[in-house]
Amino acid sequence: MIAAAVLAGFVAPYDPLTTDYANMLQAPSSFHWFGTDSFGRDVFTRIIYGSRTALWIGSRLPSWGQRWENYRCHERLFRRQDRSRAPTFHGPAFVVSIGHFGPVVVSLLVRE
Repeated sequence: MIAAAVLAGFVAPYDPLTTDYANMLQAPSSFHWFGTDSFGRDVFTRIIYGSRTALWIGSRLPSWGQRWENYRCHERLFRRQDRSRAPTFHGPAFVVSIGHFGPVVVSLLVRE
């Protein structure tokens, strides 16, 4: 994965941003291993180039987390969360209810 991301310019068979309307929504073939999207772009190429971004963010997260640990607000924030574990249940339950019932739940919860 790392080698493919670093060598994306050499490994990827197509340009990830070039559109080819003649090859829109093609099934996987020997020319396009994972097929093409609705703009005719090669999906395999886009995955390889997307892995560069994913690896860049993944390599930066430990340093960003270390910086966050150093802030004083971090202690206050987690002290408040330890008092009540309710947000860990109510958050997902809220999202599922909105997804299931839609506008009815939103209209009930957002009344003024």
